[in-house]
Order: sequence, then C-alpha cells, then structure tokens
Amino acid sequence: MWLKSISFNVDKLWAAILLFLSSSTFLFVLPVIQDVPNWVFRVCMSFVLLFSILSFEKVKLYFVLGGFLATLLDWFSDLGKVSVLAPFLKIATFVFVLMVVVALMVKFLKQKQVGLFSLLEAINGYLLLGILFSSIAVLLNSQVPGSFQSVHGEIVRNDLLYYVMVTLTTTGYGDILPITAGSKNLAMIIAVSGQIYVAFLVGVLVGKYINHFTRE
Repeated sequence: MWLKSISFNVDKLWAAILLFLSSSTFLFVLPVIQDVPNWVFRVCMSFVLLFSILSFEKVKLYFVLGGFLATLLDWFSDLGKVSVLAPFLKIATFVFVLMVVVALMVKFLKQKQVGLFSLLEAINGYLLLGILFSSIAVLLNSQVPGSFQSVHGEIVRNDLLYYVMVTLTTTGYGDILPITAGSKNLAMIIAVSGQIYVAFLVGVLVGKYINHFTRE
C-alpha cells in the first residue's frame, strides 16, 4: 500500500514554476524584508513542500504522507511546550527536502532529452539544496549558540540563509564565519555538495546534448 504510486491532475510545468517562485521567495525575498514573522517563513516552506510533491508525474504514497508530516511537524516545532523536541521535529523537513532533491536528480538522469523544463527542475534542485542546508544551519545555531560569528553582531535566520547560499557557491565573503567544529564541518559539506551538484548537472547536460547532437 505504501509503495502505491499516485498522480495529481496538475500541470507539471506550472508546479515546477511555482516551486521555483516559492523557493526563491524563501531564500532571496523574505531575508531582505525587515522583521518578517516566523509564521511567514513557515507558510512559504509549506508551499515549497507542496509544490515539490506536485512537480512529479507520479509519487509514492509514502512520499506524499512524508511531505504532509514534514509540514505538520515543522509548524508544531514552534510551540513552546515542545521546545525540547523541536530539533527532532525539524529533522522531518530536512529528510523530506533531501528526498525531493535526490528524486529530482534521478528524474533528471532518466530523461533522454534536455529542455527548458529539465533546466527548471535542475535549478529547483539547487535551490532546495540551499533550503536543506539552511534548515541545518538554523537548527545548529539554535542548539549550539555561537556556532557562527558575524562581523555585524548577532546572528539571525536571514544571516544564515545568506551564509549557506554564499558557501554553496564557494564564494565565501568572510563576514560570517563558522566557529565550532560542527559548523566548520557543515561549511565543508555545503561547499562540496554545491560543487558536486553543479559538476553533476553540467556533466549530464553536456552528455545528453552530445548524445542528441550525435543522433541527429
């Protein structure tokens, strides 16, 4: 039963576009707005998880239930009474986003030709990778205060979103630094993952293009 595949009567292109817009809003729009309430990030993340599911032709039932559970636990983790369990509840979101990124990469590998839709899905995978590591950085900083240090003073969520995307591209401006062993290891994982994803993407794109060109 759990392995049963289900499909949604939704245009996959529009689902991918909405996933791109919601992911971009979470990473690039909300962080530059002053004093954004935490629930706004929660709503945006819920849309990211929803459109992630809808962007696939067919998904397993456990995948859909996993997305629903991740969204529910992500909201539930903000309740004061479960502050001790909050780190464990947030892991559900991390696991689900990781599943989506892997599924997108597998789907991209199986496609015989590369079009604009494929490129959009690849970009979505990269943005989701940023959201994935952002959730880890925020969780790490909340559980181990002082994991990161900023030249501007106190570290907030917006700073960590910026830090993760800059590290993912291996730019590294140096205005936010990992201090503890855990945050340094995370920085290395983020940088390596970003390079592996780009190398994987470029390699697949070039290979599929050459294969298509050779056939013609």
